Amino acid sequence: MGDRRGLTQDGVFYTGQWTREVERIVLGKWQAARSAGNFSPKRYETSSDVIRSTRLQMIEEFGFQIPMASYEWKLNQLARRYHEFKKLISRPDVQYDQVLNRVEASSSTWEDIAKTQPNLMIYKHAGEPHWSYLKVLYEPIIDITSSVSGEQEEGRGKHRGESSDVSSRHGRRVGSNDRRVRGKQPIRSSVAKVADDSSGQSSEI
Repeated sequence: MGDRRGLTQDGVFYTGQWTREVERIVLGKWQAARSAGNFSPKRYETSSDVIRSTRLQMIEEFGFQIPMASYEWKLNQLARRYHEFKKLISRPDVQYDQVLNRVEASSSTWEDIAKTQPNLMIYKHAGEPHWSYLKVLYEPIIDITSSVSGEQEEGRGKHRGESSDVSSRHGRRVGSNDRRVRGKQPIRSSVAKVADDSSGQSSEI
């Protein structure tokens, strides 16, 4: 899992009490907090509270006496890794196999990466070890409920506009669904008729 300079992910990403497994456990806790809306890595107020809580949990559960500053360092490191790996797999000449967690590219592509973005060479033989966690942690959370509600409200607004347009009378703009018959008054849309019926008045002439 190293690049051609001999660097490995274990040698670069982990030090002291920070091992791959410890990082996975901490990321699991931060992922849960993020999914619950209690953790925003970009806001110090919320991140410091979650980090403090995580530190206490790690002490109680595993006896890991990792200082707060080390958790903050790890959070910054993870953010950098997220952006760097995302940049790498977003290249058009790079393919990422999520199942095997492997980045695939031609020799010429890796040579170009080594010259222009040498820090990304750490992923030549293996992808980001905790990519699924990092995506949840750092990618924006989409509120599906709010989005659907907004679309429904927009739809209702369009229907209200259509009804008002169709019910226009002589001397006003008539909707596209209104048809005129020679020698007769315009045939009113069923939408307008339903609107009149609901108010207790018949729209039939």
